[in-house]
Amino acid sequence: MSQAPIRRQVFEVDKFGGHHLHCGAGKNLMVVPGWALKPATYRQVAVEFAKLGHNVVIPDLYSVIPTATKACFESYVEALEKVAVEAFGEEAKFDLIGHSLGGAISIEAASALTDRIEKLVLVNAIGHPTWSKDNDVSVRSRTLIDWSSAFIQDGARSLLVSPQIFSALFDGLGEILKAPQRTIECALIARSSDIRPAMQRVKDSEIEVLTIWGSRDVVVTRDLFEEMTSELGASSIVVDANHGWPFLKPQAFAGTVQAFLA
Repeated sequence: MSQAPIRRQVFEVDKFGGHHLHCGAGKNLMVVPGWALKPATYRQVAVEFAKLGHNVVIPDLYSVIPTATKACFESYVEALEKVAVEAFGEEAKFDLIGHSLGGAISIEAASALTDRIEKLVLVNAIGHPTWSKDNDVSVRSRTLIDWSSAFIQDGARSLLVSPQIFSALFDGLGEILKAPQRTIECALIARSSDIRPAMQRVKDSEIEVLTIWGSRDVVVTRDLFEEMTSELGASSIVVDANHGWPFLKPQAFAGTVQAFLA
């Protein structure tokens, strides 16, 4: 099958343009990027899902929220919903994939849009407060330095897996330089996230949920992954991968997720 063309589109969201990536045709699918990452980092992910028969949109959520608006889950969900309306239509249903911080945003979105989300996939996602069950350590207790060192360590390991990690690092650094306050706000949201009420609402809905965790992920622990899976009543998969698995191994990622979405 020939490679699906990528077309960049700019949707107007609260009068602030976001450069969202949109390609393919077929079943509606939204992929929410991780902290400070741009849609371009997930370009090949979009291509792979388009080849599998999806109408894919990857929103530029971290850029479309006005600087005067404090970053929070509510503002991200509102932006996500508006992008979905532009990409899919006013009441069209869609599947939702969230990676890392995008996972927490996707959980909140699914809990608010239960009538529009058909299936939810969470990849190396945050949102549950547990860090270590044995030591009763929470995510909130981790310092930003600890978080940063984990990302650096995971990134260094990823250099051996795929050169695509350079794009992710460039995106993250660019966002920090462009909007340091907003980027730090996002980091603080990730560090303090406890969205178990949203998880319960998703569990109570009819949305099918799949959680995926990479066994070499040092950013998100297995304990957090297992507690989130239990809280959501979700199906789960453990893969041999780093935190950035979706964009580091897009073909394997899309193939694994497609088995659930099909």
